[in-house]
Amino acid sequence: MAVHPHSHHTSLVLSATEYDRLLAATEASGLMFNPDTGHIARGGQDVVSCFRRHRERIVHVHCKDVDGRGQWKPMGKGICDFPRLFEWLRKTAYSGWLISEEESDFVRRDLPSAMAQNRSYFRSLGL
Repeated sequence: MAVHPHSHHTSLVLSATEYDRLLAATEASGLMFNPDTGHIARGGQDVVSCFRRHRERIVHVHCKDVDGRGQWKPMGKGICDFPRLFEWLRKTAYSGWLISEEESDFVRRDLPSAMAQNRSYFRSLGL
């Protein structure tokens, strides 16, 4: 089982302090961590720093991009530093799932093109 915090207006877990508190309080339970890059960034955190602090608990990763105003963007079009994140995950021998999530307006207009563009972006990063 893994916790997957969200950044929607009713979320109780947004900041680095709140992530740290939640994961510290659940450590003994065996609860793992399913971070989401977009939600982490929307909460004002540096994505790689959050991953670094909780690496031993990460079992599944959701990749989603967002701009500086908190609006969802296609992969690579927002503020999430995916090249830096993926390089760090390689260096730490992460072998779990990476899931691309698309919630931008582009996907609502043209789902097939949005998915193809995201796949192309991942491939450009060696995935």
